[in-house]
Amino acid sequence: MTAGWRSARCSCGVGPIAGHYGTGDDELHLAFNFPAMFGPWDAEAWRRNLDGAEEHFTSKGFQTTWVQSNHDNPRHRTRFGGDEAVARAAAVLLLGLPGTPFLYAGEELGLEDAGGATRGDRRSVRRAT
Repeated sequence: MTAGWRSARCSCGVGPIAGHYGTGDDELHLAFNFPAMFGPWDAEAWRRNLDGAEEHFTSKGFQTTWVQSNHDNPRHRTRFGGDEAVARAAAVLLLGLPGTPFLYAGEELGLEDAGGATRGDRRSVRRAT
């Protein structure tokens, strides 16, 4: 794994993701490239992500993708400390990289995560009616 994130549940490095790319009928043309979503706002971490994408995707003629947030993880502005300037710089970086950027709802506005209901606060629709 060149650059990435690993847990007991999954491996999200660029190497394993790139292994599913191809041009045949049973292969992916795009897949989420998650390492940037789990990395810090740090030039060296981004350099490793860019080098990994070059090694595993671009050099083989595949198009990489870039993801900084999703519904399971904090938005990048929240993750990077809430600084609006950092959030804007991260969005410009994401949109300026070669490949396909994916924006999670609210990232284009620089939104932070909103405080929400905890698991104990949630009620099912059936119980609420």
